Amino acid sequence: GQGQINLQVNDIAESRCPSDVVCVRFGEARVKVGVSGIDEILKTVDLCIGDCPQLNKGVIIADTVAVEIDGKDYAVILKDVVPFPSTTNQNLPKEAILEVISQ
Repeated sequence: GQGQINLQVNDIAESRCPSDVVCVRFGEARVKVGVSGIDEILKTVDLCIGDCPQLNKGVIIADTVAVEIDGKDYAVILKDVVPFPSTTNQNLPKEAILEVISQ
C-alpha cells in the first residue's frame, strides 16, 4: 500500500552567489526539512544544493537524503531553491522545491 509522508520546510539558508555578481565561490542553499508519516514522529533532515560544505568527519550535506518513514524507504531530494539570488530580489521569500521518491 501507499505510505504517507509529510514534508515541512523549517529553514532555508541562502548563500549562493547572486546571478549578477562575480564571486570567488558559487555558494550553496541549505534547507532543513521536517519529515513525518502516519506513525512516524518528525525527523529533521538537512539538504544542500550548490557548493556544499563538508561538515564534521568530511560528511558533505547532499541534495538527497534517504529516510525511513513508517517502515518504508524514501529519498527526499532538494531540486531547487527559488528564486535564484540576484542583487534585485534579496527580499523575496524563498521556496524550496522538493521531490520524494519511494524506494
